Amino acid sequence: MDKDYLINNGVDLNSSLELLGDMSFYNETLQAFLEENQDRVPKIEKYREECNMNDYAILVHALKSDSKYLGFNELAAIAYVHEVAAKANNLEVINARFLELINLINKYTTIANNYLNGGNKKKKVIVADDSIVISNVVEKAFEGKYDVLVAQNGGVAINMIQNNVYDDIVGLILDLNMPDVDGFAVLDYFKQYELFDKIPVFIITGDVEKERIDRAFTYDIIDVIPKPFTLESVRKAMEKVTD
Repeated sequence: MDKDYLINNGVDLNSSLELLGDMSFYNETLQAFLEENQDRVPKIEKYREECNMNDYAILVHALKSDSKYLGFNELAAIAYVHEVAAKANNLEVINARFLELINLINKYTTIANNYLNGGNKKKKVIVADDSIVISNVVEKAFEGKYDVLVAQNGGVAINMIQNNVYDDIVGLILDLNMPDVDGFAVLDYFKQYELFDKIPVFIITGDVEKERIDRAFTYDIIDVIPKPFTLESVRKAMEKVTD
């Protein structure tokens, strides 16, 4: 672990060590921060959508405090803006600056993960499909090259995206027809949070309805891969954005 990596990426490490004492405790605290955010970030989004300003303020206050301890001053500052707005019940400010908050959370999550993993973390492909066979084909296609994360529906896929840093995800392979939360809900999520330029999306579908395919192309996807597909076809599709 190279502490210069943190400093060079804007982390106020010197101030943090005045509070935490040494790098060993800093590293433990950083890992705990990442684990906490896996639960905290989806709740922050949930409370905003529910207009639950009391619980929203509590969570962004905790985020602000944790960020200060870790030297994430930029994140601490925007979390404070959200805390003040929530206490004033000012949903207009929260909505206007919510994407800024999420982007900074992801920025510092990326920095933290890269630091803790020494830059050797394998890139990921997410496949969202309720078919085990399809998931196995995708896993086989990228065996040894990418870690393949499998989501059985769109809700799981969204949670995976929230809990991973965008820089780690090289592509989302998305089925349109899934139980509970379908592929179009995921596409709507990507549109809402402006993720299409961060995570390339490929649609896989056996749906032959032209209307649904045309609807998919109204989003900023890379391509549609018709089922059934081969190992080589899914590899070639990913090469459009990775090579």
